[in-house]
Amino acid sequence: EEVIAGSGGDEIIELLTKLFVAPGDSMIDCPPTFGMYEFCARISEAQLIPVERHDDWEIDIDATTAEIERTGAKILFIASPNNPTGNLLPDEDARAILDTGIVLVVDETYYEFCGETSAGLLDEYENLVVLRSFSKWAGIAGLRVGYAIGSELIVDHLMTIKQPYNLNIAAESAALAALQHQEKLLARIDTLTAERRRVEAVIDELDGITYSPSTANFLLMRFDRFTGDEAYELFARRGIFARKFSGRRLENSIRVSVGTPPQNDLVIDGLHDLN
Repeated sequence: EEVIAGSGGDEIIELLTKLFVAPGDSMIDCPPTFGMYEFCARISEAQLIPVERHDDWEIDIDATTAEIERTGAKILFIASPNNPTGNLLPDEDARAILDTGIVLVVDETYYEFCGETSAGLLDEYENLVVLRSFSKWAGIAGLRVGYAIGSELIVDHLMTIKQPYNLNIAAESAALAALQHQEKLLARIDTLTAERRRVEAVIDELDGITYSPSTANFLLMRFDRFTGDEAYELFARRGIFARKFSGRRLENSIRVSVGTPPQNDLVIDGLHDLN
């Protein structure tokens, strides 16, 4: 009664936006972050109000709560770990937002990589929703399986507006198999975490390249001597496809996912070439 499954986390994000946002309503976003929140605001014809994060990518709580009070926004999505910066939403910041009365959706798609969750606040706040996914830890992104945990009231409303058969049988079977082999799949996270730290250690020794501390399976890298587009192209020529960004704050950055040791060797070779 307090859990709902969706065709990926994206479907639940869209359902929550439809539930709480009417055309012309204000919707706050805290960039840089996952682009689906902005996309859903746009298709819902909401007025999107960006509240930029601090330089360390933490949420500007004072500015965010002030905008919530000023606009009367009803819902706010915050990824934790944040995509693409990799930092977490502390409980104290979550509480400050929840205390305004807004529905806070903490998108924990990368939860299994950090073990930190806002789910412990669910018993205190009916206006909290925690979003999870099978895409990353279970490796079945293409099959689209996500779920949300929230109050019975919110989940009941979501159930009334979702499609009746939103999960196909292949996705359902894969999710059940992942749960049956959960221990084996989660063990791979230790390998990915160790590999992320290996790449971090290499960057620490290089000039002109830095990264944002990450609790996920990716690193946001910043280049002093290259634009994000240039770094992206240099990596692409080596068969490494990263994520580049538009916008002033990330114009010299790319996000690189951590892969297998041989894949990360290619990334490290590319970093040395870029140095």
